[in-house]
Amino acid sequence: MRAQNTRDASQSIPLVEALFSGTASNGGLWVPETFPHFSLLRAKGDRPRFLDIGPDILRTFLPEAPMEWLSELFESLYPARFDHPEITPLLECGGSAGRARTYFLELFHGPTLAFKDLALTVL
Repeated sequence: MRAQNTRDASQSIPLVEALFSGTASNGGLWVPETFPHFSLLRAKGDRPRFLDIGPDILRTFLPEAPMEWLSELFESLYPARFDHPEITPLLECGGSAGRARTYFLELFHGPTLAFKDLALTVL
């Protein structure tokens, strides 16, 4: 997979290289050229854990990375830095008869209490 420069789409580099280079020389950001579609059918179980699906998602962007290594990476990094065992707990609210259920995904259990912790922990 390749990454392209947000300020010059004609510039692209391998995604792995983009991860280690930070920003492009012109100040642009490196973003994937394409974004894969993630099906809920790929999820493991009714309530998949972040630690189970995270490596699957990352492997889509880094196909050369061994799955076993990615799983070990997630298992070693996230539980040590997040204050909830589920990393991103999914809370259900409402859902009485005839009414749709509402869900909230908590993204604030990391060291800075911000959603960015999910992406930056693996870097």
